[in-house]
Amino acid sequence: MQNPYLQALLNPINLAMLALAAAAGLCAAWWLFPLGLVFWALMFFRVARDPVVQIDHGVQSRSPLAPRFQTRFDRIERLQIRLFRNLSSADSDTKKALQPIQEQANSLTEQAYRLCLRVSALENYRLISELKENAALEKANLTDQLAKATDARLQQEYTQALESLEQRLLKRKQVSTFLDRLDAQLTGLGNTLEEVLAEVLRLQALGKSEVKKQQKPLLERLQQESAELVSFEGASAMQTETGIDAEM
Repeated sequence: MQNPYLQALLNPINLAMLALAAAAGLCAAWWLFPLGLVFWALMFFRVARDPVVQIDHGVQSRSPLAPRFQTRFDRIERLQIRLFRNLSSADSDTKKALQPIQEQANSLTEQAYRLCLRVSALENYRLISELKENAALEKANLTDQLAKATDARLQQEYTQALESLEQRLLKRKQVSTFLDRLDAQLTGLGNTLEEVLAEVLRLQALGKSEVKKQQKPLLERLQQESAELVSFEGASAMQTETGIDAEM
């Protein structure tokens, strides 16, 4: 998917306008060229900043996430697009009144993506660590070796190895708990967006006056979801660092 600004630059109508401005400046009067450039710039930014272009570019440019989070994020993204399409077909007054909700939904989707992308590394590392290490077998072997050891130094080394293994297992459990909480958070965000979409449809059916009266609680719900994602973003940075360090 092309960058929105490149897409606007290569837009056939914009290219035609630029060529027309240059031709008018060369063949008619020089001042027609800068005037044409002004019109071309207006057309260029209109295409580049078109919400449809922006959302399409955002969807196409996102990298894949860990499978554990991809399905949940896909649901969030679909609801964002459904809300956008619904509001795009609304009358101008309704669209203007509900625009803050659309902007917050867009921001939430981007927040959720950044968070999922960050923790995807942690999830992938957790899976690899579990696959390459049989913790239960390692613990049993160390316990058996400790029981058989008669040398004090050997006993100390096996004890330290067991303690290190216990610390790794504890950290891995903490990481798993964090990832489970994030699963629940993403599911909850999807549910909230679905409820907001349904409420937006209901408000549109009731008319403009109800839209203006009742849009504020919907916006506040989305803002609350945003605040919770911010706290998860901070926690995810800490979990990623300490989780991987614990395996080193």
